[in-house]
Amino acid sequence: PVVYIARLPYNKIRKIKTAECRLSVEIDRTISKPANVIGWIDNKSDKTVVIGAHYDHVGITKGKGTGPEKQIHNGADDNASGTAALLELARWSVNNESLKYNYIFIAFSAEEKGLFGSKAFCSLKWVNNDNILYMLNMDMVGRLGCQGDTLRILGVSSSPAWENQIDNLEHPDFSIKKINGAPPFSDHAPFLKKGIPVIYFTSGLHPDYHTPKDDAELLNYTGMSEIVAYIRLFMRAAEALPEIPFHKINPVQQTKAYIQTL
Repeated sequence: PVVYIARLPYNKIRKIKTAECRLSVEIDRTISKPANVIGWIDNKSDKTVVIGAHYDHVGITKGKGTGPEKQIHNGADDNASGTAALLELARWSVNNESLKYNYIFIAFSAEEKGLFGSKAFCSLKWVNNDNILYMLNMDMVGRLGCQGDTLRILGVSSSPAWENQIDNLEHPDFSIKKINGAPPFSDHAPFLKKGIPVIYFTSGLHPDYHTPKDDAELLNYTGMSEIVAYIRLFMRAAEALPEIPFHKINPVQQTKAYIQTL
């Protein structure tokens, strides 16, 4: 349990040497039953790759610039774009007999509430570094061009295999920004915590993030197609690697990743 004391009450009590303090807390519990949606391609391999994207959003709520009234937040980029990319990669993979690894495609739920869907999946005992080769996450891949026509790739330092692979991959009309860290603000985080290499693709934040303006007409569909094509190349290249060892991302890299991303 944690108690955070704001500056104003702290200033009133900090000079008191001896006193009795009583705290009371009211908890408003919301009980829901979110569900992950999972598909599995069994290629009879002893290694499995998890590809994920969360399909939930913030719903009908107050948000930035909405005023006092609750409004619908459709979440076209966050994260219908990632969910659409997930479905397309699953369609491509199930029809691609050259892929050798098993692939699990997961549309995670309750990411916005605290990564509950991905945490639930990672709580399974068999989800570990022995069975899961790496986890690929897509969160907000629909607005290529919103930050200088750049695809950001996070989690590069989670495996020494990633940097050279990214450097050697050809890509279409966008630039690549490699970010070593992968802060825990999306569904890759529980996998990283279990010692599984991660790689996280995003086209970046924009002013419409978590607002009612995040709608489908603002998506860059050509850019999404280019990103999916690049991820297909990434998946193929990963299959050719002799190994994908895990490397723990250090706190300095995580801090820098926060700054680079936000």
